[in-house]
Amino acid sequence: MERDYWYTTGRGLTDLETPEQVGRTAAERTLRRLGARQTSTCQVPVVFDPETAAELMGAVFVDFETDLLSGMHAPLNQVAFDKFVCD
Repeated sequence: MERDYWYTTGRGLTDLETPEQVGRTAAERTLRRLGARQTSTCQVPVVFDPETAAELMGAVFVDFETDLLSGMHAPLNQVAFDKFVCD
């Protein structure tokens, strides 16, 4: 079963997408998955859609910010940051 979702956020009612627009976007995202198939095990680059990438990077940077604010900004953390972000 192929499925996906979409949502809208805003500070006021006029900032929100219409229910039709939300439904259309969710349907488009679902239809992109049709015909997907499982592949054999292999090493490949991973590509995230923009929403997932933003969530993932936000979580990573919150962790680094927490370390920095808590005083755990030892050279080891800098090496880990450089390796993760710069490689």
